[in-house]
Amino acid sequence: MNHLSTIVCSSTYLTIFFVYLTANIAFGKTYTYTEDANIPTDHFEYLEGFDETTNLSDLKKANWKGEIENIHSYYNGFWVKLAVLNQTDKSDLGVRHWTTFEKKLFAVNSRGIQEYDYISFYDNSYSFMGIDRIQFRYRVLMPIDEVTEIYSYYKFQPLHRTLSTRHEIFGISTWEDLQFQSLFQIIRIVFFFAILIYLLVNSIASFWVTRDSNYFWLTFLLFSMVFAAIYLSGFTIGFRGNPHIGQLIFSIILITNLGLSFNLALFLN
Repeated sequence: MNHLSTIVCSSTYLTIFFVYLTANIAFGKTYTYTEDANIPTDHFEYLEGFDETTNLSDLKKANWKGEIENIHSYYNGFWVKLAVLNQTDKSDLGVRHWTTFEKKLFAVNSRGIQEYDYISFYDNSYSFMGIDRIQFRYRVLMPIDEVTEIYSYYKFQPLHRTLSTRHEIFGISTWEDLQFQSLFQIIRIVFFFAILIYLLVNSIASFWVTRDSNYFWLTFLLFSMVFAAIYLSGFTIGFRGNPHIGQLIFSIILITNLGLSFNLALFLN
């Protein structure tokens, strides 16, 4: 009996080894997913010079690179590929993207092709939720002990050099976890806006009654923070504000803070 168990165990490990070896030969450097949240960047491959209309056949035949060679590709658009060997007991997984504003996705495995339509903040094709998608979190079925190839399209227009170079990759988690993350994000935003609006209304009422200049500056500060919160929530709501407007908002907040601090200093003295 022990001998039989040893044979079964050995054959299982050999099968896993050959699957991994075959995957590396066929797909390049394969990432083995074991519920680890961090994917080493050297597992990703990049394809420049192809836009969101590129079909899957051309993507498979293309010459992929280990890094982005042309800095202008962040503005013009590029594809990212990752081969994933699912070594967990769950096949209902998902792909999560960080800061991005345009997306097209393919996932290929033994179950077939999962294709998600191109969405963008700039042509009204984006919605917070879609079929098997929440924001830029995508549901991808990855068979256990099999390789799934993921192709994800990126473009950063207008270019934000810091965000683009830091968010050119994606992560993998269970679809259940990604749904929870989305729900928590919505609750956090609603809770934050509720508190901010309450403080703003209360400050306006206090200034109206007392005519105290401190309440004026506090009201102005809170009003600026509401605009800043709306600007920062654009990634969730579905719009991308002009970066110069964002800088203007934060400059106003800084000036208001200085005015409020100066008023308080005069009051205390």
